[in-house]
Parts: sequence; structure tokens; C-alpha cells
Amino acid sequence: MIGIALVGLGVVWQNMFPASPWGWAAIGAGLIFGMVTRQIRPSRTPLDRPALLLALMGGVSLWATAFPEITWAQVARLWSGLIGAYAVSWWANSRARLTWTAWGLIAAGVVMALFFIATVLRFWRLNLIEQRDIEWLKNVDKMVGGDDHNMPEQGKYNGGQKLVFWLMTVSLAVLLITGVLAAFVARRAVAGRRSRHV
Repeated sequence: MIGIALVGLGVVWQNMFPASPWGWAAIGAGLIFGMVTRQIRPSRTPLDRPALLLALMGGVSLWATAFPEITWAQVARLWSGLIGAYAVSWWANSRARLTWTAWGLIAAGVVMALFFIATVLRFWRLNLIEQRDIEWLKNVDKMVGGDDHNMPEQGKYNGGQKLVFWLMTVSLAVLLITGVLAAFVARRAVAGRRSRHV
């Protein structure tokens, strides 16, 4: 349990402070400790090839970007998340651990949803799209070209930020609904299997 906790701590730390080496140190120490104590057993998964492709694309992104100091933080988050996902899948190699992992993910999803709902309730008025935001979006090519002086006047958030806010709101609402549906479908499937074996 200590190994997976160290990996989790390292992933969280790496996502909060991407430039810090301490997150990677905790991830490495957790993986080594977990493998030595046989809490984490590396094995092949169906996600190996897509995960390898994602990891390689992180390297390609660092190579191809014009701003590697900005991109590095995102790539570090991607890589630490992949390592965390693999550590959890390797740790959850028994029915009891898989159950704890499922409940932990459900609890994390509920906490994330509550924080997100609080954020939406706090900022939705500031992100209502107005006519000036539509004008800003029509002239976004000027902004991308570096001519930000001739852009329409904006309030606290510009049209692009408001669009991202509503896109995230809809996406996370869909994620919440499908997560609840998946949890109930999985629970019914497990209950159905148990009743057949009795």
C-alpha cells in the first residue's frame, strides 16, 4: 500500500508543480518499493500500445513546440498520469484490491463533480456569452496573429475563455452522467453473476 500511495502522491505533486523533481522521485520510489514488496506486479494490459503512443507523442510535442518551457508542464502531467494509471492497474490485481480501486475512483469522481458544480455555480454569470464575445471570436485570427490591440473590448473573460468554460461544463456533465450509468450497470452485472452462482 505504501508503494501505490507514493506513486499517487508523486502524480499529484507532479501535476501541481511540474518543474519540481520531487514528484518524479516519489513516483520512482513508489514503483520500486511496490515491486520489491510485490504490491505492484507489472503485467501486460490492453492499454500498452496506446499508452506507448501517448508517451512517444509527449516527446514529439517537446521536440516540435515553439515553447518547450510551457509544453514541458503538460507533457510531465501526461507522463505522470500514465505512470499513475499503470501503477493502479498493476496494484489492483486481486478482486479485493479491484473493489477498493473501483470505490476509490467512484469517490474521486464524486468529489471532482462536487468541486466542479461549485465552480460552475460560482462563475456561470461571468461566462454568459454576449455580443462582444461573438465579435471577439470572429476576430480571433487577429489575436493569434499577434494583433491584440484591435480586438473588441472584453470583460473579465474573453470569448475564447467563455467558450472553453461552457465546453468543459458540458463535457464534465456528460462524464458525470455516463460515470453514474456505468457504475449502476456494473453493479447490476455483478449482482446478476452472483445470483446465477447461488
